[in-house]
Amino acid sequence: MKEIEEALFKKAVGYTAEEIEEEYCFKDGERQLIKQKIKQKYMPPDMTAINTLRDNDKEKTLFELTDKELEEEKQRLLLILKCEGEKNGSKKNQR
Repeated sequence: MKEIEEALFKKAVGYTAEEIEEEYCFKDGERQLIKQKIKQKYMPPDMTAINTLRDNDKEKTLFELTDKELEEEKQRLLLILKCEGEKNGSKKNQR
């Protein structure tokens, strides 16, 4: 169940995935790789996943949070986005 929650969270916040395109030809009856292209594909946050997480959340809803709790949640989410951005940026710089 944890894998499902992690996948749902990943889809809710957005992620970058590697996409590999390969071209083959047949030479002497054998398939040979002639071209390989690796691309980074950004998948933006998905509203359905966000709503599902929100609906399944057993904690307080945003309307029930105090101003202090809202600010803490805001800072937590900003930190997540910053970390994801840094991860994605470092992957792009490696290529």
